[in-house]
Amino acid sequence: MIPRLLRSAAAFASLVVAYLVYVNTVAPIVEPSVKRSQKTVTPVDVEGSYQAFSRYGDLLASYFPEGHWTLSDPLPMVVLRDRMMLVLKGYRNNDDGSMDLDECAALLLPSDWEFGSPAPRDAVIIEAPGGAHLKFDDDFNPASGKIGKIVGGRFPGVITIRSDMETPGPADDLLIKTRDLVIADEGLVRTDALVEARLGPHHGSGRKLAIRLNRDLHKKQGLSINGVKSLTIQEDVNFVFDAGETDLFGQEKAQDKLAMRTVYPSPRPIRLTSATTPMAESNLVEVKCGGRFFFDMLNYVATLDNTVVVTRQRLDGPYDQLDCHELSVKFSPVDKDGVPIESDDPNVARRQREAVGSMKPILVTATGHPVKAQSDVENAELRANRVRINLYSRRITLDDSSEVMLRYGSSEGLAPLIEYQMPEESSPRAVGELSMAGPGRLRAVPDATRPDRIIDISWQAAADTRFPVQLTRRDGQPVLVLSGQPVVDAHRLGKITSARMEVELREVPADGPDGPAFEVSKSKHKLAIVPERLMASGDVVFASPKLSGRTHLLEGNFEPWQSASPGQVSEASNGMRLDGSNDKPAGKRYDLWANQINLDLALAGKSAEPTNVMCDGSVVFRELDAKPGEEPLVVRGQRMSVRDVDTDAKITVTGRRDPQLGGPGTATITARGMTLAAERLDADQSTGRFWSNGPGMATMNVDGELFGQLSGTTTPVTLTWQTGLDAAGQRIVASGRALVESQHGWVQADQLVALLTKPLSVGRDAADGKVELARVSLEGNVVGDYRGQDDQGQISHENFQVEQIAYDHLTGNIQGRGPGVLRSVRLSTGSLGFADLAGAPGHRPHPEQPSKKEEPHLQYARLDFNDGISGNVNQRIVRFHGRVRGVYGPVDDWKDELPLYAPGRLPSDTVTLSCETLEVNEDPLARPAKKNKLGPLEVRALTNVDIEGRSAKSGVFQAQAMMASYSQAKDLFVLEGDGRQDAMIRTRDYQGREGKGGGQRLEYYRTSGEFNGINVSPIELQQTTPRSAQPTRSPRNGPIR
Repeated sequence: MIPRLLRSAAAFASLVVAYLVYVNTVAPIVEPSVKRSQKTVTPVDVEGSYQAFSRYGDLLASYFPEGHWTLSDPLPMVVLRDRMMLVLKGYRNNDDGSMDLDECAALLLPSDWEFGSPAPRDAVIIEAPGGAHLKFDDDFNPASGKIGKIVGGRFPGVITIRSDMETPGPADDLLIKTRDLVIADEGLVRTDALVEARLGPHHGSGRKLAIRLNRDLHKKQGLSINGVKSLTIQEDVNFVFDAGETDLFGQEKAQDKLAMRTVYPSPRPIRLTSATTPMAESNLVEVKCGGRFFFDMLNYVATLDNTVVVTRQRLDGPYDQLDCHELSVKFSPVDKDGVPIESDDPNVARRQREAVGSMKPILVTATGHPVKAQSDVENAELRANRVRINLYSRRITLDDSSEVMLRYGSSEGLAPLIEYQMPEESSPRAVGELSMAGPGRLRAVPDATRPDRIIDISWQAAADTRFPVQLTRRDGQPVLVLSGQPVVDAHRLGKITSARMEVELREVPADGPDGPAFEVSKSKHKLAIVPERLMASGDVVFASPKLSGRTHLLEGNFEPWQSASPGQVSEASNGMRLDGSNDKPAGKRYDLWANQINLDLALAGKSAEPTNVMCDGSVVFRELDAKPGEEPLVVRGQRMSVRDVDTDAKITVTGRRDPQLGGPGTATITARGMTLAAERLDADQSTGRFWSNGPGMATMNVDGELFGQLSGTTTPVTLTWQTGLDAAGQRIVASGRALVESQHGWVQADQLVALLTKPLSVGRDAADGKVELARVSLEGNVVGDYRGQDDQGQISHENFQVEQIAYDHLTGNIQGRGPGVLRSVRLSTGSLGFADLAGAPGHRPHPEQPSKKEEPHLQYARLDFNDGISGNVNQRIVRFHGRVRGVYGPVDDWKDELPLYAPGRLPSDTVTLSCETLEVNEDPLARPAKKNKLGPLEVRALTNVDIEGRSAKSGVFQAQAMMASYSQAKDLFVLEGDGRQDAMIRTRDYQGREGKGGGQRLEYYRTSGEFNGINVSPIELQQTTPRSAQPTRSPRNGPIR
C-alpha cells in the first residue's frame, strides 16, 4: 500500500507543478524584467520593429504551425527581453493611457539559449489570440524598447500555455487552457472561466482561478511585482493523473522492471515539455474536492480542502478510494527542508522561477475525521485522523486521537499513532522501521487460505516510551521491541505475555517456500528475514498446546540460518510452526516455572524446534494432564538443562545450596508414585539412564510382600544413598550406605542393586505407579529392622544383620552371605513348646489339658549364623547355614533380649539351640486356604544339634542329635542320630530327678505326652537335690537395631 501512496503523491505533485508553471508564465508578462536604467537601448538589444521577424522567423516556425498568425502577413512585431520573447500582431494606444493589443503571444526561453542555436524544446509558449486590454505604468513603445509594467487589464478570449521539450513524444507534455483573464490593480490575476491543465498523462481542471501576486515593497510606483504569493481554484476542482504501474494498496506489477521504477528520495527534477498530442491513460487516479485548491507559492504547499475524494479506477473490480477533509503537498525546490520564502525577499521572483526546474514533493498530508482509504479488490482499508507521507525520507505517519486502523485481507492493526520508515526503494532491505503507540493490537494471518491460523498481538501504553511497538535496527539488522505488557497469541501455536519482548531478526536472501526465511516482499530484489534471538522479560507467562509456564526472563537463540537447497523438503516433524500450521494433535502437556528460561532453537523449513533448554532459579516442571487419581510428573530444582531435545534428550536438574544451612540443595523428580531427590540428577533419554553422583533419596511404591505385607499389596518405600545412584534400563544401583525404609521397617547396606521387570519410567507406561522388582541385592554390612502391626497395634519387631542378601521376586529365591544375626519379638498366644522336651523320657506323661485361651505375650527369638542364608519365599522356606546359634523364649518388653548361652540361668520356657543348618518352612500339608496367611511351621536343625531348655512344668533338659525337628501341625518333636551316634536327651525335674535316654530316633508328642523311639537305649534315673521351680530370670536388655 505504501509504495502506491508514494507514487500517487508524486504524480499529483507533477500536476501541481503544471500550475506552478502557469503562475510563472503570468508573472513575467505582468512584470517584465526590463532594466531600462542600466544602459542605452541598442538595435542589438532591442529587436522592437517589424524587421525583427526576419531574425526570429525560423525560431517561431519551430513552435507554431504553418498558417498561424505569427507566421503570416502582416508580419508581427517581435520583442526579446532577457528570456521572454513577445510577439504582437499590432497595438493601439488609448486616450486613458491604456492600450489594446491584437493577437499576441509570448515565448519563455531557457536561460542557456543563444541566438543561432537550434530551437529549444523546453520553451514555454503562451498564446492570447483574443488580444488584450492593458494599462501600463509607462508608455508602451516596443520599437523603442519601452515595455512598462502592467497595472491592470484583461485578456478576453482563450489563453493557452504549452510546452514540448526534452523528451520527444507526449510523455511529459504541458498544456494549460483558460479564458477571460483579468489583472486587477491590487496584484490579483483572476478568471471565473474554466481552467484546464495537462502534464503528460496527468490533467486537472477547475473554476474561479485567482493568482495573488507578491508586491515589491522596495518599489514605490507601479504594480511592482516580485513573484507570486499564491494560486487558488475555488470551484469544481478535479485532477486526473496516471499513477503508473502501481496500485494504492498492493505491490508493483510483476512485469515492472527495476530500472523503470520511480526512486526516492532523489527523483529527477521535473522538466516541462510542450507537445499537444493527447497521451493514452493506463492507470488513472482522480482527485476531487468540494472546496478549493490553494497553492502557497511562498511556503511551497499545495492544498485541497473540504471533502477530498481520491479514486483509482480498476479494470478488475470496484475502484480504490481515499476520503479526507484536506489534502496537501509540501514541495522543496532546493533542498529537503523546503525553507519558506519571505515575502519581502527581493529575490522572490528569481527563486520561484528557479523552482520550476527543481520542484520536488517532499511531504503529503491528508487530514479528516477520519481519513479513509479503501480497496475492495485488495480487501484493504486505512482509517486515521491524519496521514503524513514524507516522500524525501520515505516516512509514513498515521495519527489519530483514538485509534488508527490498518487492514489488509484478514490482517489488521490498530493503534493511536503509527510511524513507518520505508527502506529506500533501491535498498534490498526486507523491512523498514516501524513505531506504534499504545494501546493497540495487531492481527496477522500469514496464510490467506487458512484464516483460522492467526496471530494476535496487543499492548498497552508504556510510561517509559511513546511507542511500545518499535521495529528498529541494531548493528544494521532489524530488531522488534514490544513493551507495554504485550500479549502475543498465536492461538494454535500458543500465547505469551510479558512486560517487554525483543526479537532480533536477520535479513538473508530469500530461500523459497521450503526455506526458513520469511519473504516480506514479493520482489526478487528484496531480502527476507529470519529470527535470530528472542527475549521476553518481566513476569513472562506463556501457554502452548504442549507447554505453559511462567518466568522472569525468557530467552531464545536460533541457530545460524542456512539457505535451503532447491527442492529441499524440511525433515522437521515435531517442530513448532512459526506460521501456526502445526496440525498434529497435542500430546502430553506440561507447565514450567523458573526465574529464567533459555532456549536454543533450530530452524527447519518454516518451523522452529527447541534443541536445548536451560532453566535457572526455582525451577518447577509439572505434567498437566495426568489421569484422575494419578500423581503427575513434577521436576523441582534450582537449575534444569535439557540438551538435544530434538533427538535424545539429556536432562540435568540441580538443587540450590542454602548458604545459611550450609548443606547441599535438593532437586526432585516426582511422578507415578515415585520421587527422586538429590543435589543433582542426570538423565539420558538415548540410553534410558539416569544417575546422581552424590547423596540423594527416592520414594516409590513396591510390592508390600517384600516388607511383610500381604501378597498383592503395595507399600511406599524410601531409598536414600550417600555416594550415588545409577539407573540404566532395568538395573538400579544405589551406593554409599543405601537405606530402604517403609512404613514399618527399614534395611540398609553399602550397596543396593535392583533389577526391575521393565525399565524405570515416570511416563504413562508406569504400572499403576508401582515399581515392580524382579531381583534385589543388598551388599556390604546389611542391617534391617521391621515392626509388624495389626488393627490393635504392634504385633512383632524383627531386626537382622548380614553381610549380603539377594531376593529374586520372580522365582522367590533368597540367598545371603554371613555372618549374620536375626532377632525377633512377637506378640503370641502360644509358643513352639520346645521347652516341653524337659518332660520327655523317664517321667510320667502329663498331656495338655483344655484350658482357657492364653493371654497374648511376647516371644523372643534370636538366630546367629556364620555362613549365610538361603530359601524361597514362594515355597515358604528359609535356611540358615554355618554354626547356627539360637535362643527362643518369652520376654516382658519389646526391648528385652535373651542370652544365647547361659547355663543354669535360662528363664522358664526358654530354649537355646546350636547346629550347622537350621531350616524353617511352612508345613505344605497344613497350608491354609488363604494364601496370604502363614500356616503351621516345621523347624529342622541339622548336624551337631544341641538343644537346651527350661520348662516351668517339667524342669530343664538337654538334647543332642544329628537332626532335630518340630512339626507345629502335629505338635511333634523328633530327634535322630546318624547311625553311628544315637540321639540323646537328658532331663531334670524340680524334685531333683534326672533322666537320660537315647536312640536312633526319638519322638515326643507334646500334646499327649507320648514318647516313642527306635532303638531306644535304657533310661537311667537319678535322684538329686531339688531346685527351685522358678529360677531367677536375668535377661540382657539392649536396643533393637
